[in-house]
Amino acid sequence: MTPNPKTKKSLRTIVATQCIGLLVSQLFASGFMLAYLSRLDVPSYQIFFLLALLPFGGMLLTVPFAYLSDRFGKKRVGAYGRFVTVAGLILLLGAGFTTEAATIVATGAMILFSIGNTAGAASWFALLSPIIPQEIRGRFFGRLRIAWQSCSIAFTLVVIALMERFTQIGFYQYVLLVMIATSLIHIHLYWKIPEMEPCRTAAGGFWSALTQTLKTPNYLPFCAYTFLLMLFTGSIPLVIGLLGKDILLFSDAQILLTGNSAAIGALAGFYIGGKMVDHIGTRVVFLICHISFAIILTLIALRGIFPFSAITTVCLLSGLFGAVAAASGIAFSSELLAIIPPENKSLSTGFHLSLMSAGVALSSLLIGQTLKLNVLNPNWKFLNQSLSAYDTLLLGSAAIILLMLITISLIPSVIQVHKAQWYPQSRYNQPESQRIITARKPGQLQTSSSTRFSIKIADRRPRILGGVAKGDQV
Repeated sequence: MTPNPKTKKSLRTIVATQCIGLLVSQLFASGFMLAYLSRLDVPSYQIFFLLALLPFGGMLLTVPFAYLSDRFGKKRVGAYGRFVTVAGLILLLGAGFTTEAATIVATGAMILFSIGNTAGAASWFALLSPIIPQEIRGRFFGRLRIAWQSCSIAFTLVVIALMERFTQIGFYQYVLLVMIATSLIHIHLYWKIPEMEPCRTAAGGFWSALTQTLKTPNYLPFCAYTFLLMLFTGSIPLVIGLLGKDILLFSDAQILLTGNSAAIGALAGFYIGGKMVDHIGTRVVFLICHISFAIILTLIALRGIFPFSAITTVCLLSGLFGAVAAASGIAFSSELLAIIPPENKSLSTGFHLSLMSAGVALSSLLIGQTLKLNVLNPNWKFLNQSLSAYDTLLLGSAAIILLMLITISLIPSVIQVHKAQWYPQSRYNQPESQRIITARKPGQLQTSSSTRFSIKIADRRPRILGGVAKGDQV
């Protein structure tokens, strides 16, 4: 199917909006903010607390903002949120001009940024859903993900190159100034995206809509699994960044390079993960991801066994971690978009994202408090390797992720996957999957014990079956 000219223009606007708007998110994910806060002499455990404010805000505010978006308008709530984000960036830039109050100012900036980012992301998928034709949704979201990720990586590489020459805190402030300018351009582009669905209020109000969503079959068990996995993997990139800063004594540019390696690995992970979901199903993908996570975290802790330099080893393993995380993200979205009900889509996806944010936030808070109390041995030996408290955290997470294999039973895995897609959401834009539901007869889902699924449509009549219209694509 070829979109009409009006739809093509909207799609181009969406791509440009994401490519410009997500540069800031990449700076958070790549370690730039970690390096900036370190320049402000913020202790490592407080950095955990400050960066935990972002997912903590997502945990508390995603569901309310999603409900408000459905009621008052997705673009209106999203635009207001993006202006709050700009205010947070301005305050964060100002923290570099303070001395003793830098931590307090940075805390206020992170709170504002978290609120604005959550408001802007809560309804993003719901805004795009009616614009993008189902027939091209997979290809479009795939290109969208690669486009913004590539732009973010290229921008970060430029920042890394300049970091080697400019090491003063003024350089970081100039980068933040550029981010403020790009955020304002982002708002201008965002407002050009058409809002095709009218505002509506769910019958019975917020609590009635939320209760209805939570009663969806298989929804809560899957959300519980998501929360547990994010609890033990969500803060790993920050642990790796602080390991490089405090133990391996990486420069700021090297810390940023480590985070960028994970982003580069994610590009490959999205492609490979999509193929895996198509061919072997989500449950097997999660099984592979659990084992891969455990192996990668163990190898990072035992990095001394490799003949390469520390920066080379950590970057390579960070890239692998990013690839596995991306593959698991596709599997998450594949199950989620097939489980959610046709009503209150913003609310149902928002609640799931809030639990993901809750896992990351709680993980960061627990790790930060552990480091603050000096509970872990800062220097110990294992297999003739000298390890630190950060290595203890990595090995502990690896062990728990392996034990979590028993929780895979919480994944429904009754949905047949046809083609993987991506949907942009939240602080970390999540992938989406396109699915076709097959039924043997009305009222009964077809399931298969084989790992390769056949795609058939038994009945094209638009009947609602398990939250999805039978014979329809989600």
